[in-house]
Amino acid sequence: MPLHNELTVFPYQDPRISFFGKWQEEEGCVTSFGTVTFIKLRFEGRVIGVEGSSAAPVYAYLDGEQTLLDFEGKVYLHTSFGVHSLVIKVFADRAFSLRGFEAEALLEPVEIKRPYVKFIGDSITNAAPGFFTVTGELLGADYSNDSVGGMSLSDGMGWPEEKSPKVGMESYYFRTCRTQFDTVYENYAFRFDSVPDACVVFLGTNDYLDCPEDYQAGNVPHFAAHYAAFIEKLTKHYPTAKFYIFEPLSDKYCRKEGIEAAFAIMKEKLGDQVTLLPTDTWGIALSPDGTHPSAEGYADLGVKLAAYLAPKL
Repeated sequence: MPLHNELTVFPYQDPRISFFGKWQEEEGCVTSFGTVTFIKLRFEGRVIGVEGSSAAPVYAYLDGEQTLLDFEGKVYLHTSFGVHSLVIKVFADRAFSLRGFEAEALLEPVEIKRPYVKFIGDSITNAAPGFFTVTGELLGADYSNDSVGGMSLSDGMGWPEEKSPKVGMESYYFRTCRTQFDTVYENYAFRFDSVPDACVVFLGTNDYLDCPEDYQAGNVPHFAAHYAAFIEKLTKHYPTAKFYIFEPLSDKYCRKEGIEAAFAIMKEKLGDQVTLLPTDTWGIALSPDGTHPSAEGYADLGVKLAAYLAPKL
């Protein structure tokens, strides 16, 4: 077995390292942002070294076998000689900064790739385990998640009421924020994020579309215009991705009208690149709050979404 100091250093910029989800280059490293992000690579040899740091242990999968890694400097994983895969999965509360890897050799990614699905949304998408995990696993897909509880689509809206400033997903997604209320951030450069095959977007729950007063305030056309602009902006960064827009699981007053008005604008501008998911007809069981799915509802939503997406990926 080679000594650790005999391994070759591969910095995080090496093109054979694949990133999924939101990653931003910082001084001497690349750092994860978002609810679920991950890194994939293949190497040849008997040992892989990882140099980085994290707020808490992160999940590593060496040839599919899970282990928790505490990072502060370098960590080495040993195995038998051969070709191996390594996946590092990071969750929102465990922000991970990667400097690079050490190995005998890195290999090109496999030609037969899994579909990659990106989930964007609010607390319904943020729930873990939630529907996105079920969908991703049933599809055999790589998947990332960028969602925040209480997140609106439009700036200035969303929950909780007393927090300020309230940044909606229309701005939040393009910043390296940890929370909706961060005032210190960099603009997201999109350098390390792989282009997804599909973006599943569920927004509108927190955009003040819940009563006659919201309707009279003009919130429906406001929401529609901003939602359509947000998706169009995403297509500039993910030009080959298909976008799947959720219908609401519940409609207190004009949420469905707002989403369908937004989709009409999207469809006119983007054509077949966007699809409106018929999620309002799937009979998803809700929790007592009438908004979030129940535990059974989350699982059912994940299964039905996977069945819908499977023939399209």
